[in-house]
Amino acid sequence: MKSFLQQSVEKYRKVTPTLNTIENIFNISSDLSSGVYDHIAFRTFKCSGGISIVSDELEKYGYQEKESYMFPTKKIRAKWYLNPKDLYLPRIFVSQIEDNLLSRLAQNIIRSNTDSSHSKLIGFPGYIDEDEEGESKIKSWVPSVLFDEYQYLKQESQYAAWTLIHGTMINHVAFSISNLKHPEMSGFDSLERVNTYINNLGVPIVDVDGKTINVSRDGLLKQSSTVADRLCLPLRTSKHNDDPTLIDVNVGGGFVEFIDRQKEGFDPENPLNIFESTNVNNKQ
Repeated sequence: MKSFLQQSVEKYRKVTPTLNTIENIFNISSDLSSGVYDHIAFRTFKCSGGISIVSDELEKYGYQEKESYMFPTKKIRAKWYLNPKDLYLPRIFVSQIEDNLLSRLAQNIIRSNTDSSHSKLIGFPGYIDEDEEGESKIKSWVPSVLFDEYQYLKQESQYAAWTLIHGTMINHVAFSISNLKHPEMSGFDSLERVNTYINNLGVPIVDVDGKTINVSRDGLLKQSSTVADRLCLPLRTSKHNDDPTLIDVNVGGGFVEFIDRQKEGFDPENPLNIFESTNVNNKQ
């Protein structure tokens, strides 16, 4: 199990340089059983297998489904999983865009650029290559996706556009603030303190309508997230192989979340703003 998750995290790390920054600030171990990892979140397309692609893998190693949620305004369904055999392992939150509820054009874009073979790429999208000098080069995991297609999809569903570019993989990792440590401090007793501290170090926190912390109705779950790292991705202007014209586009990569958890599970409303963390138009 650790191998599957660890390898998925390493792919996510390549599009989320902020993860290294946060790990260095708080001296976080890469061991997923350290207790500091509250949850790991995957994004998927319903038409390519959706949640089951990830859950089938999780259940092989003892993870069990706990709850499911529907976010009608985002056209997103989600479930979360816990491993009762090892409670130090992170919870897994898996969501899928209900692409059949999108416009006909959006559905055509998604389905013409994905197929069942992509479900085998869980956590391993093929858009990161290394050149002869060992430098990472970012490419879309779907070579055929066009600039105009991405732009259209982004306007209708930022979630769908992100998943089209990145594939079925980790979207964010969340750290429990109660387990964060710092060499000069005994711990962080509030999410506000964590946000202020890392923001002062140059790590921006997502601000949606002046709100940086999402609080559940009962006040027992508080969440905040960093702005997604930005990637420069070359997208094609034509599907014709003899037309190599590319346009460089800024797209959102992964992000890091912080959570103050006083109860088990998740809140049906908190993720609504978290879903917007990969929007490249977020305040910096």
